[in-house]
Amino acid sequence: MNPRKFNICLSIIGLLLFSNTSFAQKKTSEKDKKDKVAWLMTLNAEKGKIVACKSDPKKKCLRVDGISEHMIIFSDRPNRLYRKLKTKEILGKWKNAFKESSPNVAMVHKENNDLEENDANVLDFKKIVSHNKNSAVFEIEILDKDHNLSNGTVLENVSLFIDGVLCCDFNLSFCCCQPGQNCG
Repeated sequence: MNPRKFNICLSIIGLLLFSNTSFAQKKTSEKDKKDKVAWLMTLNAEKGKIVACKSDPKKKCLRVDGISEHMIIFSDRPNRLYRKLKTKEILGKWKNAFKESSPNVAMVHKENNDLEENDANVLDFKKIVSHNKNSAVFEIEILDKDHNLSNGTVLENVSLFIDGVLCCDFNLSFCCCQPGQNCG
């Protein structure tokens, strides 16, 4: 299976993993849909590597390369809202969007050229260190201590599922505008 189709399959698996009853809620008003909806984002990359952070070698960073040009952002039920956004735009707004609370991230990947088995980890993305068109570096904390990724671990077909996104924190007009405004 080619990497693009594989990443799409991983994204679907991740969506299913995050679809549970905790997302279920009563029908919300139009204002609630825009102001209070939690979103989930997906980011795919061809490869990644766990490295020591340059600012503090005791901390771990995740470097992802070959990132997809677009990210999918979608809401929980009953809203079922979604958008395809430019990855560059989201990464550029990351620092301000998560300044009060860093997101949890589920990461699905192949590890160290093991083509037989997918692996998954839950991470706390402390901050974005750097990004450009094709790569990004995040300071991370590995939350599932049973699978502690060591520095130098090579990752393939990386899919990141970022939870608890309030898109107004990203200043995305489609979910922050008021009724009657033309927000695109």
